[in-house]
Amino acid sequence: MEIRLLHEDEILRATILSKDVFDELVRNYMQNKKMEECFDGYVSEEKLKEAVRMGQLFVWGAYDGENLMGVSAMQLDGHITMLYVDRIYQGRKVAKALLDTMKEYAGRVLKIETVSINAMPAWSSSYFKRNGFWILGNIDVQHASFVPMMANSSCYVKEKETDDSVLVGIICLIAFFIYCILAFLCLK
Repeated sequence: MEIRLLHEDEILRATILSKDVFDELVRNYMQNKKMEECFDGYVSEEKLKEAVRMGQLFVWGAYDGENLMGVSAMQLDGHITMLYVDRIYQGRKVAKALLDTMKEYAGRVLKIETVSINAMPAWSSSYFKRNGFWILGNIDVQHASFVPMMANSSCYVKEKETDDSVLVGIICLIAFFIYCILAFLCLK
């Protein structure tokens, strides 16, 4: 399996796969038409291309040779907006590999500590929990349209913040040693 960021000319293929998976596996679980309309408006070739062009969205594809197995997308702030795997590739850890790729990218490249997702349909939150996500707030998963979730990004290394008091202490210690050396030399 090869996972890579998609080029602009590959976005159409990604939108087709996403819509096919949504129509086949998700649409029937939607609890209101507004959310369906939101999906239909968001997953359009032009909107995704524009967001990628502007650097606001990153779209990955998981490939088996030339076959596109799955698609994922994450916004600049670490919010995962898409995760769709073709039915024939489900159960092969494609979604997990895409999630891991996005979490690693968020930490290493975007330098953010956490990623988020709105698990939809709500019952899919159990999958995300198994992959390191936790539910934000007190959500009744049985009656929710979606479940807001968060996970730690991988490879995130927080830049060390220098504590001014430590620097002052080190400077004072160095000054004290210089004073002692000078005092010792003057006593000779």
